[in-house]
Amino acid sequence: MDDELFVKRVIAYVIDLLVLGAILGVVWTILGIISSALGPLGIIIMLVSQILLLVGALVYDPLFKYLGWDGQTLGKKIMKLKVVKEGGELTIKDLAIRSFLRFFAPLNLVSLIWYLVEKKTLHDEFLKTKVVPAA
Repeated sequence: MDDELFVKRVIAYVIDLLVLGAILGVVWTILGIISSALGPLGIIIMLVSQILLLVGALVYDPLFKYLGWDGQTLGKKIMKLKVVKEGGELTIKDLAIRSFLRFFAPLNLVSLIWYLVEKKTLHDEFLKTKVVPAA
């Protein structure tokens, strides 16, 4: 089961990366076009676009909680997985921190190594969450 769960988690993560990347890519392209038309003021627009990338990474998981997909992103829903909090309720704060840690690239390698040793990702260990099959 651990290997199957791991593969499903990786596929769900790739789906989420593609969805978030597509959305932010469109926004970033539009802002890039606007900024190039504004000349020197365009630098401000590009700074805003960088902030939007960070915000996108922070709100991705919590957004789905607001949609009623408690503990599931689009990738997890497709792969029939969900995140649960060990001994408590999954909060928006948990999901925002989890989302940021998942999409913060330098931590991905550390988290992968942690998973191979502990059978739990670093963000799950930190937040006391786990990914389980959805009913």
